[in-house]
Amino acid sequence: MPRLETPIGRDGPIIEVRIWIGPEHEEALKLRGYQTPRPLSVSGLVDTGAQMTAIQQVLAQGMGLPVHDWVGLRSSVLGAEARDAPIYLMRMTFDGRKRRLTMSY
Repeated sequence: MPRLETPIGRDGPIIEVRIWIGPEHEEALKLRGYQTPRPLSVSGLVDTGAQMTAIQQVLAQGMGLPVHDWVGLRSSVLGAEARDAPIYLMRMTFDGRKRRLTMSY
C-alpha cells in the first residue's frame, strides 16, 4: 500500500490535494465537444475523524462541477444546527504521489 509521511505543522497535517471533475461529468463534456477543466492543486487538511471530504464551494464552482445532491451537515465550525451543503462528484489524489497516509504527533 502507498505511504504518505508528512510533518504536522502548527496548522495541522496539511498536504497537497489535486481535485478534478468526475468521470461522468468529463465524458458528458467531451461528448458535447467541450474541453475538460484541468485538475487543481490546493492545500488540504487531513481530518482522520471526518466522514466525508469537503472542498470550498468556490473551487467546485470554478471547476464547473454540477451539484449532484445535498446533505445536512453538522460541524463545530458551522455551529450546532445542521446546514445543507452541496455534494459534487469529483476525483482527488493526495500529495501527488502514491503513498500511505501516516502521521504522528
